[in-house]
Amino acid sequence: MLARFFRSEYTLTHPLYVAFKSALATLLALGLDSITGNSDHVSATFVAVLSIAPTVYQGLKQAALQFLGSVIGGICGALAMAIFLLHEWPLLYAIPPAVFFAIMGAFFVKQPGILIVSAFTALFLPNIANQSPMATLQMRLFAVTTGAVSGFIVNTLVSAFAHRRIFLRRRRKLYTCLYLQLGSYAELGPPALAPVFHLHGQLQAELHSALLDLGHTRQKGATALIERLLKETDQLTYVMHLVNQLYYSARAQGLALPKTVLQQVREKVAEFCLPDIRSTPKTTTAGPAVSDSLATETDLLFTEMNRLAEFYP
Repeated sequence: MLARFFRSEYTLTHPLYVAFKSALATLLALGLDSITGNSDHVSATFVAVLSIAPTVYQGLKQAALQFLGSVIGGICGALAMAIFLLHEWPLLYAIPPAVFFAIMGAFFVKQPGILIVSAFTALFLPNIANQSPMATLQMRLFAVTTGAVSGFIVNTLVSAFAHRRIFLRRRRKLYTCLYLQLGSYAELGPPALAPVFHLHGQLQAELHSALLDLGHTRQKGATALIERLLKETDQLTYVMHLVNQLYYSARAQGLALPKTVLQQVREKVAEFCLPDIRSTPKTTTAGPAVSDSLATETDLLFTEMNRLAEFYP
């Protein structure tokens, strides 16, 4: 019941899955803090959550970026602290310039995705006034390392051995989103597929990352699955572009894209990947006659859609 309440067909991630991994990573970070004596629990657990990713490679990259952002923000924060302490200015006012240069540093290294961590580190350091700037920076970086390691361990243990379940579930979400969006395609046109293209790009990035995870393992079955899913997503891209091309061709001839064609496409999508929808009765009826050029494009569309059946597991 809870999983159904939080479920969204417009995101690939499963909320409960992400929440479980994040909670596990924070628990591990706190455990490492107690072993190493680190007192900066906020930084360690914060970075542990930010390091959570669907694949090990993405998690490792995310952890490295969090460390980079912390280094940039830490340097800016420590310098601002040192300058304000030297002139005996109120340390609280060191935060704005520290945040400014931390964010500029994130853009300077062409990594705008780390600006939040960079800014957080920059404003975090001046708030710890009971230590020297260097000692505060060392504590922050040690905590960040603890959090990054915790996230990496959780990603490895949870994600590395569940590629099939994770990506087949993501595949289904992509097709479900396509099925739902095709229902409004007649009214919205190509913009209706924008959420599908977004999920499609995200899934392809994760699949490429998963291949890097599996590159040094002997999981041949998982590797074959990921490669097959990559080929399937490439084919699905072509199919979605054919749908848009058919729409524009019909519009150029002053016609509307026949709803019967869209209904047949939806039924094909259900046939390939959505067994709970696939069992429902088909309601497709004969539509109005179309021009020869539209008929040719429609035939090409269904030919390419039938090719998707080759990838069905």
